[in-house]
Amino acid sequence: MKNSITLLLTIPLLACSQYSDQLQTKHPPYNERPRVGVLYVSHGGNETYGEKQVWESTVQIFSYDKNSPVYQRILWNPDYWSQFYGFGNATKEIGKYSFEYERIGGVDPYPKSKAELTQHLVELMNAYENKYEMDFIVDKMSWLSPEIVELANPRRLYYPGTEDGSILAYCGKGDDSWLDCNPDRYDIDGPIERLLKIGVERFIMVDLTTAGARFSKTFDVYTVAKQVIDKHNQATGENVVIEWVNDPDNLMVKSYPQDASGWTRSKGKPEINPIIAISDFPNPVIEDLKLAKFQVEGIASQFNENVSLKDTGVLMINHGIRNGDEVFDPKINDTLTLNKNIKNLLLQNFPELKTQNILGGWFGEMVINQRVKPSPPAFTQMERTREMRGENLGYIVLHDTDGSKPEGEWGYRYWEALDQLKKNKVKHIVVVFPQIMENSVLNLV
Repeated sequence: MKNSITLLLTIPLLACSQYSDQLQTKHPPYNERPRVGVLYVSHGGNETYGEKQVWESTVQIFSYDKNSPVYQRILWNPDYWSQFYGFGNATKEIGKYSFEYERIGGVDPYPKSKAELTQHLVELMNAYENKYEMDFIVDKMSWLSPEIVELANPRRLYYPGTEDGSILAYCGKGDDSWLDCNPDRYDIDGPIERLLKIGVERFIMVDLTTAGARFSKTFDVYTVAKQVIDKHNQATGENVVIEWVNDPDNLMVKSYPQDASGWTRSKGKPEINPIIAISDFPNPVIEDLKLAKFQVEGIASQFNENVSLKDTGVLMINHGIRNGDEVFDPKINDTLTLNKNIKNLLLQNFPELKTQNILGGWFGEMVINQRVKPSPPAFTQMERTREMRGENLGYIVLHDTDGSKPEGEWGYRYWEALDQLKKNKVKHIVVVFPQIMENSVLNLV
């Protein structure tokens, strides 16, 4: 009994120690100020490349779709754990990232940048505490991460999610990335639980996963975080809330399919899909002109002083969404808002630029090759093409539409936009990826 009491006392103390430099403790309780958790959310990624990193990413990705065959039959089955390198995008990512990490010297700079940005956010929020009479506690949270503590709820990847499943306690025997592996690494608190243990009564989540555009991956994070909070409220009778700055009126919640069986993308077309007018649900982050100004300053820094602006082109390249997610995911719409703000500011600040030389381009979309005979392991005729350079992240259907896509200056595939700029006889092209806020392996190669 004594050991149990000691453990119960230790857990909150550990949480407190992590946030000790942020806590207001001079005049308990927190100067009677409400304690607010500020969560900086990003996509996440690996600082270095190895088999363990590929394995972690693969299982984390599949954990968000409980209806998928991989989740139901494989994720919780130890007979398959060593074979995860063959599921989903893992086979593609192994070849892709082994090549790309070598090209950038083996280390992705983004995790370090994210840590620095999070610390800067701590300093900024501390400066606002007296103005708003709140005790702000900042932490970071990711859709996927080798730093398990950044996941919204790590234990949902530890305790089995199927009736006959096994605890996911696995360490591989491949390359050196598995050295010092802890099989129980997912049996820990995430940022939501840690912050609840120090008395946070309100969460504010800000998302720069794709430069502030709302996206299904951040919705995954929000959904998991809210599940943890709801469970806490049910157990304690408290009323802790979470607010998503990018989606203050809950477009994605209200737009999400309402099938009684619990819809996820792997179930195909939903039976009950609420059609919501996105114009009634703005995204204040993506609409903020400071975000566009940040991008414009970067674009301007890449102008060529030896080429006139009238002969300069700007190409904005962006990713799409996952096939089928258009029933609730407004990422394409939000990205267009950012693109248009960037273009307007460019023309305002640099009137010599020609409007026809500022274009949007998207990654590719897989096509059918009738000459391919479907066979294991893919059983499909869908393939990537040489034009898209092996990347197919370009499914660009607008929110709650029946297949509508961006048109005109915003409807190009990136190689089509490059061809158009060459036809326009530009002599210098600045390529920008507005959905990316910091350099990473995604844009450095």
